[in-house]
Amino acid sequence: MFPANRPESIVVFLVTEHYPNQFVSEIYIEIQSYTNGDFHISYIEDQQGSTWMARWDRHESEQYTRDHFHAPPDARHEDGENRKYPVGLVTVFSEVIVPWVYERIGDIWNRVD
Repeated sequence: MFPANRPESIVVFLVTEHYPNQFVSEIYIEIQSYTNGDFHISYIEDQQGSTWMARWDRHESEQYTRDHFHAPPDARHEDGENRKYPVGLVTVFSEVIVPWVYERIGDIWNRVD
């Protein structure tokens, strides 16, 4: 089901038990995909009331290549970096997003140790 406030998005909530609760209270990935192959994939952490996010994009841009990444912690437009992603969205998710999320979880736990 699509969220009422984002009818073109799929939102995937991640299990918070995989994160140290003193850093992260909610984590989700929002996926917007279009029939022309464009997409926006946002990773969002609620860090006890502060938002930390990253975003992977495929769309035409005057500043970046069609495939680009907006770096954390704010994923602002000016934080963009050119990237090259696999062709299909499922492959982007499995080969780019999921490994990045696992690395992110490890980075957070390293701050606890």
